[in-house]
Amino acid sequence: MAELNLVPIGRLTGGFRSEVMSARTPDGQEVVVKAPPTITEAVAEAGALNLWRNTGAAVPVLHFDDQQGVLVLERLRPGLPLVLRVINSFTVWDDGVCHQLCSRSVPRIG
Repeated sequence: MAELNLVPIGRLTGGFRSEVMSARTPDGQEVVVKAPPTITEAVAEAGALNLWRNTGAAVPVLHFDDQQGVLVLERLRPGLPLVLRVINSFTVWDDGVCHQLCSRSVPRIG
């Protein structure tokens, strides 16, 4: 993880089993560094998140270290519209894109 040059910000609370920290990348992006209790759980979580990566239904995995079992995830903030997070090229809310995104994602949940 040292090769990523992350600057630690602080520990995040509210998790159940994993150690979770906030950090900043060299270009200023806030990220979450997550260490599940076992490497097996980390591999399973990274795999599940990657399966959902293009749907908008899961946080993007920016880096995964399978030797240490550590995930670097995009830091999400409440209140950011889903369509603006998923589709970086949009700068305003677009109901058509939101409808298309939801219609692709919702049937896969449950």
